[in-house]
Amino acid sequence: MQKLLIVISLLLYWVGCGSTGGTTQEGSPEEVYETLSDTTEQIKATRIPDHISVTEIAAMSLEGTAVDIVLDDACETAYIASGDRGVNIVDVSNPYRPVLIRRYETPQYINHVELDGNILYASYQSQTWSRYESVMTFDVTNPYDARPIGLFEENGVAHTSVQLDMLCYFVDREGFKIKSVEDGKTIGRYDLFDTAYALAVSEPYVFVANGRNGLTVLKAGEGSYKAVLEN
Repeated sequence: MQKLLIVISLLLYWVGCGSTGGTTQEGSPEEVYETLSDTTEQIKATRIPDHISVTEIAAMSLEGTAVDIVLDDACETAYIASGDRGVNIVDVSNPYRPVLIRRYETPQYINHVELDGNILYASYQSQTWSRYESVMTFDVTNPYDARPIGLFEENGVAHTSVQLDMLCYFVDREGFKIKSVEDGKTIGRYDLFDTAYALAVSEPYVFVANGRNGLTVLKAGEGSYKAVLEN
């Protein structure tokens, strides 16, 4: 009975303060501890989102077909594989107003990009979907003046999903989705009007390589929460 009263008081507290109060980041479970007045027992309540709103905040048409994307460490520059039109480099320091820096033509179809420090690897993924061939590299120390370095062969990793804390962000043929790692349920989604090939995440922003539509920027906003109580 005493634990039940604690549970009720916790829920009333969350309602009174709002489910999005405090400094907890979206997707990061918040742990709250309550100590019973007459014992040393603690009840831990973990708030896990059960719904997250997703809205489109920007869209940018690009030459070619946007099929892969990667962000730099500062999450200010996006490098987008654009099929037969090479690589588009976009300033996304303001997610609401992406700006094209420049586009680099490549001698082959590009459907994968990878960034290692200041080196950008732009490559073609063979039809076996297990190996990347004809990889072209750029020095992107200065994104406004990327320098081609050369060619080599390397395996790559598809940028179709990102897991952050208790949430999995991913794209499929239906668009963008967020799933709870805890139970696998879809708790957020946004339908896109083309095949969404890849994504990059800088919370709360999601940058989607959206095929012929170019770059689409989404914002995973606040949501409601469910309480999971543990002794």
